[in-house]
Amino acid sequence: GAGDGRLAAALRRRLPGAVQVTATDSGARGLATAHAVERCDVGEALCRFAPAVALSSWMPMGEDWTPGLQASPGLREYVLVGDPHVCGELWQTWGLAPGWSDPGVPPHEAAGWTSVPLADVARHQLCRTDWPFSRDRHSTSVSFRAP
Repeated sequence: GAGDGRLAAALRRRLPGAVQVTATDSGARGLATAHAVERCDVGEALCRFAPAVALSSWMPMGEDWTPGLQASPGLREYVLVGDPHVCGELWQTWGLAPGWSDPGVPPHEAAGWTSVPLADVARHQLCRTDWPFSRDRHSTSVSFRAP
């Protein structure tokens, strides 16, 4: 969800006027909103707004919204932002399975979606689990594109 709406507000300021940015959040975490946020869960948001592109920033750990995203008619791309180890499910959401010798085809690929790491975006990201002065970053951004 959009949490307090801060990221969506920043995107509205930076993106061209033709790009509509709608922030949605279920409110389940009880966060106060600082900017405009529509109260609805991910399934309702996909039905109400029928986006062509969806952005998920810091999906809650243990929840995987990707099946709903992939099944959403008209959705051409979704972008996941966060640390794959604490956002969503490592294998189901991100298609990452460290330690497995041959985990098989990642779920998004089996569904026909292609993942594209957004290195130019990720290099600017910081998260609270990053160490000062370390080159290693935990947060990343990955685009998943429809067949």
